[in-house]
Amino acid sequence: MDDSTSDISRTALVLLVCIACVTALAPPSTVGAPNDGEQTYVITQGDQEIEIVPVGNGTQTVEEFYDYRTPETHDPPDYLYSSYGTTEYQEDDTSVLMLYEGSDGLSLILLHDKLEGDTRGGSITMQIDGLPEEGEWVIEDDTYTDYGGPLDSFDHDGTSSRITWIWSEGRSDGGAFNGGLDGEDWEITIEPYFNENADYRYEDPVGYDGQVDDWKVISGDGESFTSTSLQSIDEPITITSGGPLRCRYRASLRLHPRLDPGKRSS
Repeated sequence: MDDSTSDISRTALVLLVCIACVTALAPPSTVGAPNDGEQTYVITQGDQEIEIVPVGNGTQTVEEFYDYRTPETHDPPDYLYSSYGTTEYQEDDTSVLMLYEGSDGLSLILLHDKLEGDTRGGSITMQIDGLPEEGEWVIEDDTYTDYGGPLDSFDHDGTSSRITWIWSEGRSDGGAFNGGLDGEDWEITIEPYFNENADYRYEDPVGYDGQVDDWKVISGDGESFTSTSLQSIDEPITITSGGPLRCRYRASLRLHPRLDPGKRSS
C-alpha cells in the first residue's frame, strides 16, 4: 500500500471515530423536549436537572392567565379564592411550578392543589431567594380583605420572600411573580416546607389538614405540556436560565436520575 492510500485510510478512520463520538455524546430525546432556538430554563435539585420551556404564547398577562377569583371579583359560585385559569395544570395533593410567557414578559407561577378537586386542603411554606429587584408578586393568592379564616402570609424583603399558604378542601392556592426574568442573569432558590413543616398549620375538621405529597415542574410543548416530579418535597431547588436549545447539550451529558418526563397532558 503506497503512502497516498495510507493517508486516505487514516483520514477515513478519523472521520469514523469523530462520527461515533458525536453519536455517543448526543443527549437522549425526551417527551416535550424544546424545539430549536427556544429559550430554556433548568430546575436543579441535588443531582436531578429538569429542562423546561415556559407555557403561554404571549397573548395574556400573567394575571389574566392565572384568573384569580374572589367574592370581590366574581359572583357565586365562581369565587373560591383560587386560580380558575390554570386548572389544567393543577393536581390533587400536588404543588406545581411553571414559568409563563405572557404579554407582560416572563413570570414564575406557583400552584398548590386542585380547584374543586378531591383534597382536604393543606399548608406549605416556601423561602424564595434571588428574586429580581425590579419584579413583584403580582398575584398573592390569597390576601383576604374581609374574611375570618386563616390568613396566608406573604413576607417580602428585597430579593427574598417567605410565603406560607393555607387552603381549604376543594380549593387551590398559589402566586405569581413578574418582572426582571426576561434576561439570563438571575438564579432563584426555593426552600420548601410542606405539610407539618410549614411555618403554621391549621387543623380543622372541615378540611385544611390535607397532605401534599408531590412537587412537580411544568414544561410547555405547544398546545400540550409535560409535568415532571421532583425527587423530593423536602430539598431546595434552583431555577436558572438554560439559554437557547443549543446550550442544553452540555447539561444533558450529566447524570439525570429521572429521564421520564412524567405525565403528558393535552
